[in-house]
Amino acid sequence: MNLFDNGKAIYMLEGVFMKVLWIDPVNSDPQFLNALSLALASENNDVTVCSNRRKHYDVPEEISWTTFSVREVSQTFDGKPFFQEIKTYASSIFAFPYFYFWIRAIRLARKMKVKNIIFSSSLVFPYIDSLGLSILKSAGIASLLISHKPYPNFFRDTHKKNASKYIFFYSSVTKIMVMTNYSKALLKKEFNIDDKRFISFPHPHFNNLLSKNLPLTGLKNSFSDWAGDSPVIAFISTPYERGLELFTESLFYLKNILPNAKLLIISTLYDIARQKNIEYSSEKAGFGNSAWFHWNPYSYSELLAYLHAVSVIAVPYPHSTQSGVIPMANGLGIPVVSTTAGGLPEMVIAGKTGELVPYGDPEAFACAVAKVASPDANKIYKKNVSELFESLFSPKKAAKVICESLISTKI
Repeated sequence: MNLFDNGKAIYMLEGVFMKVLWIDPVNSDPQFLNALSLALASENNDVTVCSNRRKHYDVPEEISWTTFSVREVSQTFDGKPFFQEIKTYASSIFAFPYFYFWIRAIRLARKMKVKNIIFSSSLVFPYIDSLGLSILKSAGIASLLISHKPYPNFFRDTHKKNASKYIFFYSSVTKIMVMTNYSKALLKKEFNIDDKRFISFPHPHFNNLLSKNLPLTGLKNSFSDWAGDSPVIAFISTPYERGLELFTESLFYLKNILPNAKLLIISTLYDIARQKNIEYSSEKAGFGNSAWFHWNPYSYSELLAYLHAVSVIAVPYPHSTQSGVIPMANGLGIPVVSTTAGGLPEMVIAGKTGELVPYGDPEAFACAVAKVASPDANKIYKKNVSELFESLFSPKKAAKVICESLISTKI
């Protein structure tokens, strides 16, 4: 047993009690934040999250929650296409209060007497995040960064012209936690980060989080009646960098291969013209009344109402460091068909928990979806998923790695 006296907190690897502070200034992934925080709390840790809540996503009662900033600052750029492209640093209207709220978070860390924190952000203001982490470092507080991707527009920044803005940020964090080897390779290549600064942990599934919610009865019944005995293929994602176009192209082939298939698309897509275009494409492919669209943000209860009748989830991404959809699907016993983009092959066992297809071939993608969704094969895939998901996406293992890293990481 390793013990470290940390003011009021005693850090232990067994017996466990530990104060954990997670600072997340601009939380763009509430499901991940809630699920991993819950996993840490389930291991008898005292977990405090300093972030902003999201509508539709209730915070687990085991988590102590303190708001990082006023809603207008932290969510101004979240999910809005126009603001995703502007140079946010130039706006003192947002930068000044953002720094002020960082000072509040630093005071919280000092008040809690922690020696290290977990940090994550969609990096709207990397220079200010760097300054905040540097102030923490000067106070003897180490930071463990959970990195989802190198920076917000990394995959759209073809020539990596924006990479230089983030070099100082990555030099400010003590350790970097990644969920795939692909993420690690990208960060090493772009920012010349020493291998010793990386910590790998599995992306947790969301079962513990979702089990605290009940599916909406009315929606569940309506969706079940609509689905009937047909295979249901689902696409669940945010609107950016997620391969909706490839998926809609594959529908023409899918309908020919699996004519009784039905389609579920859940996406917080704000562009109404694009919504209509996707709906038109699915109708043209022959789905018509066999397609169900949910274009608004969804709650856990709504998600559960849908997923109970889903046969396979499509992950047609052109690029991705990792995916929360895959562990979520597998945790609920649903296989996936994914492209081989980025870190996705590290999360799917082809022939067992789903299938992998190179990006850019809609016909091959449709064939793989039809293969996994076919009733007899689907039963086998679902059985494999139910046997393997815990070893692939264990929240308990993720929490253990993070706790051990918090204990061992020093300035």
